[in-house]
Amino acid sequence: MSKPVIKVTADLDGMVTEAIDCIARTTDEIYQRGGVLEELATDPPNPPQCLAKPTPPRLVLIKAATLQRRLSQLIDFQKFDARKKEWVSCLPPPAVVNAILSSPDYQSIPPIMGLATCPQLRPDGSIACEGGYDDATGLLLTFADYWPSPMSNEKAVALLDDILFDFPFAAPMYKSAWIAALLSLLCRPAYAGPAPLFLFDANMPGCGKGLLIAILIALLDGSDCLMSAAPRNGDETRKSITSNLIAGAPYICWDNIRETFGGPEVENIITASSWSDRILGVSQQVRIPVCWVLLATGNNAMLLFDMFRRVCRSRLETKMESPDKRGGFRHDKLLAYVLQNRKTLVMAALSIAANYIVAGRPDMKLTPWRSFDGWSDLIRQSMAYAGLPDCDTRDANKSECAEEDNYHSLLVDAWRELGKATTVREAVYAAEINQAPTLKMLLDELPTNTQQEHYAQQALGKLLRKYRNKPLAGFKFVKSDHQIPKWTLQQV
Repeated sequence: MSKPVIKVTADLDGMVTEAIDCIARTTDEIYQRGGVLEELATDPPNPPQCLAKPTPPRLVLIKAATLQRRLSQLIDFQKFDARKKEWVSCLPPPAVVNAILSSPDYQSIPPIMGLATCPQLRPDGSIACEGGYDDATGLLLTFADYWPSPMSNEKAVALLDDILFDFPFAAPMYKSAWIAALLSLLCRPAYAGPAPLFLFDANMPGCGKGLLIAILIALLDGSDCLMSAAPRNGDETRKSITSNLIAGAPYICWDNIRETFGGPEVENIITASSWSDRILGVSQQVRIPVCWVLLATGNNAMLLFDMFRRVCRSRLETKMESPDKRGGFRHDKLLAYVLQNRKTLVMAALSIAANYIVAGRPDMKLTPWRSFDGWSDLIRQSMAYAGLPDCDTRDANKSECAEEDNYHSLLVDAWRELGKATTVREAVYAAEINQAPTLKMLLDELPTNTQQEHYAQQALGKLLRKYRNKPLAGFKFVKSDHQIPKWTLQQV
């Protein structure tokens, strides 16, 4: 087949428009996302005796040299040769390449929302089971094999219960949290907005939280989980998020949280529906829809207070000192069993949500989970419709937040001892002369040098501002409008 011809003239706008239209017409390998062009990258098959699992496909940015090569494959650029007095073929002009990469409009090039190596649920309840670009969701489905048909909720729940049989979940809601994580990954196109972060937590190393994550990712894409270190600063978090979003990653997993988990950057990305950032090494801004699920692992992980409503926790608890040495499992090699039965198990999870949509989305009367309404209205509701316990772990999260967020009750007792509206300076003085022993104990516990009066006032003032007008356990602290403000304890 002959390639379309574009003649190189002074009409740069015309050449760019025509080249973009040619890309859209002649190839299904180039997509647009967040104002940039991307293409699919796949690694070659593993050697015959390589035991490592294959690496999932990923999206990569199309740079100038790559685009020039692509354009030369798709289009016959011609320039006028004055000596020969005829049009001759030439390489795509750099001006055209750079103008395309900087173009604000790629309307004719299909948008891509992400990659999937297994079927995905659509918002109408249908399941995308055929490989290739899915026009309904904008996903690129990178598989070409056969998948089984949906099944009843009873059968689906039984299959998932079977693979979770030997895990020591601390309560039924924690087991449901794992199922919710699986449904959230497989049904991502079917709900709008973000999902909460799924935290896999245990009271001892070796309980199986890593295996729970491994099973999730084995079902999602048949490969090993790509782990990342938990972010330690805002810039590191931002770069990691941007690079993973550009690659079309369906998830990101922060492994082995050792410190108190939370902070503005993490809280922001959990509830974000889109992400804007500058591409590393390039003076170009991207704005990408957030279509992934966040995962994390830790042992007795501590959350900052503002994180408790953003996290769905799956917790394991064992009575064994060395749980990694136990045996006698229902499936001795569980991960191998899961991979062998991957298609059936994936369809079991998809069926739970699909059956709920087909049934007309009946209201299961669950407590709302604000900031994650779209996710809750599909994932939690469909699980309740299938007879599974609710995965709402917010109350349990709240009771296990970091100590700095549990000072509220001590502060309430301290102000009861004071018995009146009090300035910070007056309160610290009362503690020093033993008129407020509870406050003295609280100041001693604060992770600040409160041995000096000045530092004690700073620490107490910061804590009061944190709890200002925040209803907790039936009380809130109110600040007066005086020049030297007084703090009053009020019952809500």
